[in-house]
Amino acid sequence: MVIKFVHNKFCFDGVSHKFELPIFVYSSAHNQPLGSTTDPNLGGFSISPHILRIYYRRFIRLKPFISKRKMIKTGYVDYIKFKFKYENYDLKRKYVLPQVKHPTITPKLFLERLTNSYSFIYKTCVYLDPLRTVKDGEHSMLKDNLYCKRVLKNILTTEFMKNSLIKKSPSEFYPIFRKHFNYLQQDSGITENSTDKKKLQEIKKSLKYTNIAEFDFCLILLNEQLNTML
Repeated sequence: MVIKFVHNKFCFDGVSHKFELPIFVYSSAHNQPLGSTTDPNLGGFSISPHILRIYYRRFIRLKPFISKRKMIKTGYVDYIKFKFKYENYDLKRKYVLPQVKHPTITPKLFLERLTNSYSFIYKTCVYLDPLRTVKDGEHSMLKDNLYCKRVLKNILTTEFMKNSLIKKSPSEFYPIFRKHFNYLQQDSGITENSTDKKKLQEIKKSLKYTNIAEFDFCLILLNEQLNTML
């Protein structure tokens, strides 16, 4: 299998193109798609459900290439499902960057981030022969792919840690990690309820909890640099 990188897109030679995004999806990132639905988790804007289903299927189809281990592949699918169905990314972003005036999320901005996120994960699934890439002068592409692999590995590890805490105490950790995301909020703004604030501060004493918060904080900053939504 030969893989080429043309115009910021991966192109396959002689194999199925089912892992590529359709051409019209790339053009839709610059024009509002026809047919729309409103999702409050995406800022309440309108976007084509057909487009979202296309992205979702493409992300899921990468599962066999994420890892040989079943547990990691299952974790990847759970991560994608959460991102598409439940996550309020805009809320997490506001907690991390409270001082920044956030522009309204438009279908164009959202699709650009979604396309970049797909390209990021896609690169983790591409194997490049180190010897051949150095010979062909493509060492920077190999290095870039390795960085993507490491970031995705850390994301899935962090998600596993979250799920482990949620399984131990669903009522305590599910609202924090999956609904309110207040673990990213500054202590002074956690809540006006002193009991809840004290409880959350006790949880933060856990090293594992602190590591999760720091990683997600840095991940959102990385997303701002790469224009992604990992």
